[in-house]
Amino acid sequence: MVDSDQFEKQWKEGGEVGGEEHQVIMGTDGLTVTKRNFVDDSFGDAMVLPFHLGYDEFFDRVELHNQIFPETGPRLLGFTETSQGLIAPVLTQPFIIVCRGATRAETNVEMKLGGFRRTGGDNYRCGDILVEDLHDENVVIDNFGKIQFIDPVIYIRPEKLKRGEQKKGSTLTG
Repeated sequence: MVDSDQFEKQWKEGGEVGGEEHQVIMGTDGLTVTKRNFVDDSFGDAMVLPFHLGYDEFFDRVELHNQIFPETGPRLLGFTETSQGLIAPVLTQPFIIVCRGATRAETNVEMKLGGFRRTGGDNYRCGDILVEDLHDENVVIDNFGKIQFIDPVIYIRPEKLKRGEQKKGSTLTG
């Protein structure tokens, strides 16, 4: 287990940095960030894995990230208990010095090199693998001029949708 009190203390001292699904602290080595998958929203609802169906799906997405974007892939450090008594996964990921967000054109070129095609917005597909949320805060140009994919949403297209039973209102394309 990752020390919950220590994580909480570092997170608060670091300015309570985070996004929609992670609390983030700078790693002690200065080369990584540590992310706890946890949200305590303004309505008082605390949850882990807020955008995942469960731990299996969460770890599948971590594995897909490591396969598709190995330079920025997260690694599991362990788990921590939150102040609400929830068990949250804790990951480490390389710290990227961001010079600017990548343009859609730059993202398109890089994704095409990996065999992906744009399906609309900031979303891409290669076979049954969907990579979404590739906007200019999740895809960046680092201090070496290299494109980096920091926080994509990656998943395998659900079996039901593969068979053409697309739900009404879904944005997935075939």
